[in-house]
Amino acid sequence: MMCCSIVPSTVSKQPTVGAIYFLRKYKFVSFIIGIVLISCACGGAVYYAISHYMYLYFRTAFYGVTQQIFNSIDIGLRNNYLAMQTTSNVIGVYCSTVSNWPNCSMPAFEFLEWIKPLRSIGLLRDLGTMHILYPPTHVAGFEKFAYDYFDANSEFFPRGTGQSSFGPGIYGFYENSTRFRDKTGVTTFSKRKILTPIFLIGDSSSIPAVMYNVHSERLRAATIDAVMDAWEAGRRNVSAVSPLIQLVQDAATRPASLLIYPIAPSHDPDVLVGFVRSIHNWDSLLAQSVPSGVQGIDIVVKDGLKQFTFSVARDRSVRLKGGGSGDLHDPALEQYGRSYSGFLNPAYNGYNVVFYPNADYFPTNPQLQPALGCVGTSVLLLLLASLYWAFSSNERLQKQLVFKQEALDSKRTFVRFISHEIRTPLNTVSMGLRVLHEELSAAGCPPGERLASWCSLVRDIEESSNNAVDVLNELISYDKIEMKTLQLDLALLPVWALVADSIRPFHIQARERGLRIELLLGEALGGGEEGGLLVLGDAARLAQVFRNLVSNALKFGRPGTAVTVRTEWHSDRAMDPSASALQAAGLDFSRLEPAGSVTVAVEDLGPGLSPDHLDKLFKEGVQFNPNKLQSGGGSGLGLWIAHGIVQMHDGLIEASSPGPDRGATFTVTLPVMRLVRSGEMEVVLEVQGEGVLGPGEQGPVIGEQASASPEGLAVRTVLVVDDAASNRKMLCRYLPLPHDE
Repeated sequence: MMCCSIVPSTVSKQPTVGAIYFLRKYKFVSFIIGIVLISCACGGAVYYAISHYMYLYFRTAFYGVTQQIFNSIDIGLRNNYLAMQTTSNVIGVYCSTVSNWPNCSMPAFEFLEWIKPLRSIGLLRDLGTMHILYPPTHVAGFEKFAYDYFDANSEFFPRGTGQSSFGPGIYGFYENSTRFRDKTGVTTFSKRKILTPIFLIGDSSSIPAVMYNVHSERLRAATIDAVMDAWEAGRRNVSAVSPLIQLVQDAATRPASLLIYPIAPSHDPDVLVGFVRSIHNWDSLLAQSVPSGVQGIDIVVKDGLKQFTFSVARDRSVRLKGGGSGDLHDPALEQYGRSYSGFLNPAYNGYNVVFYPNADYFPTNPQLQPALGCVGTSVLLLLLASLYWAFSSNERLQKQLVFKQEALDSKRTFVRFISHEIRTPLNTVSMGLRVLHEELSAAGCPPGERLASWCSLVRDIEESSNNAVDVLNELISYDKIEMKTLQLDLALLPVWALVADSIRPFHIQARERGLRIELLLGEALGGGEEGGLLVLGDAARLAQVFRNLVSNALKFGRPGTAVTVRTEWHSDRAMDPSASALQAAGLDFSRLEPAGSVTVAVEDLGPGLSPDHLDKLFKEGVQFNPNKLQSGGGSGLGLWIAHGIVQMHDGLIEASSPGPDRGATFTVTLPVMRLVRSGEMEVVLEVQGEGVLGPGEQGPVIGEQASASPEGLAVRTVLVVDDAASNRKMLCRYLPLPHDE
């Protein structure tokens, strides 16, 4: 004997690893990550594009403004040179010979009137003269001449002009800024032993500097030596500018430049006798050079040794930034910087002027608009992506819904077709077994014990086939109710007869299960003055509801107990049937009046229901522990179908239970109507059924079979109609047999 066994393969499919696996498994997360990355990339590109455009725009505008400012500065410095040259020529003509020097000068009034327009053209703070003295020959005579000149022009030189703590005389400064009497001109930084005291001045703010030996300070001395060196080299029209200096007369830091130009007598043009000196403070020069409407510019002035930063404020004023030296522009705006040099006045070629914008120059933060563009682009892309995902998801959902609906319709069609096709042969089987059971019982040929066994077997098979037919019928009813295609054949039905006829077939089943059925009828429903209550409904469908409730009660009831069917009328509970139902039944409203409601309660003493069971009771496919409570024979759709049928009759179906093992009660509430009485005459309508019981009549007792003699039966002719030949054959054979029901 060969034995084969199948062993599962130990080689398992390895999951895909990496990005492809992640993208396939987490589609939504991958989509979001992709959109975020794309949004960031696009936002970054927009940020760069806007930043670059704004940089080009502001840089172009900034360069235009700075070029205009520098041109104004350059012209001012060029005019400064021309003003000094003119002043030198005038003084050289006035003191035309060497013998006049150094004790020679123009009258103060005439000098001031002459240089006033020159100061304005050259944007100068001061314009004056310095005489060259060679100690000790010239010192005493010049000092006497100078102080006499001050006294003679006291309206321009107030008392004390040129005076120091040591008295009158030429002075210099120690390193601690203390004045000292300078008579020798000796310094450690210049080979020349000369004195160059300030004499004539063009502005009263320079009075404290009168008689100050300019050659006594290192930077100023270097400027004077540069002009004298050029003069000795044969270059006559050469000027020189000092590095950035702090003026003696200025208490606060105000960077300035000292420009000197040589003076020679007109009759002795090769003899250097003095200098024209001009002073300009850079804050004043820049303020006069900045056009109106310009603000937010940092201007760094450099001379190779020092650098100072000036800021153009909103009011167009120019102030020293930081109160000291240094390049203090904003490093974040370095890329906008523009440097200028190459002045028209060659003396300034050692200077460099650099322009930078600051925060006040831009109408808004230069980083704000690119940032807003970046964020806006990212948000827009995310929004568009979200809309796309929503629409695509909705489209996919619609496709899935259509697909599921088509699949459901196909399943319903299949179930409907199969139910019809299976029900036909099962009906034949059921009727055939019934016929066989009846004929075996009537024949009685085999021994009694064997016959009873055969009959029991046939009943079991018949019951199973009937259960199968009931399940198929419930499937068909479920499909019609869910698809809202169930049609009702409405008519006026007597309440008592409807309930009694519906439960009559269950008396045999009740006896076999050891149960009894009790029908409790309210007095008004059986007759009396309030009799004649009618229900507008479909007799077959309402009977299906009552049969379902009684069948369930018998199925779960305990042997030896009773199943109670209680019917009561409630005149105070108004439940009117819908007008559409009355119209569908073709009834006259004027002949009927609402009469409250009727309740049909089916009570059993079975396993009962928990609160959780009660919440789920009327949902489709509900079976509570079917293995324990029932042995098959149900689809779980009966109560759901009953609920749907009752609702279609404008009624209610409810369930209640005291708790597990204490039984359950199912109550159906339906609206009832009553015939309208007119005087002594009652308007009679066509009523379907066996009629309303009259006063004093007693309904049949369920559980007892009424006897009737064959002679008392009326002979009837029945037309059998069915599309299946086997069903027609079985019906023709079954109908003539005597029946228990």
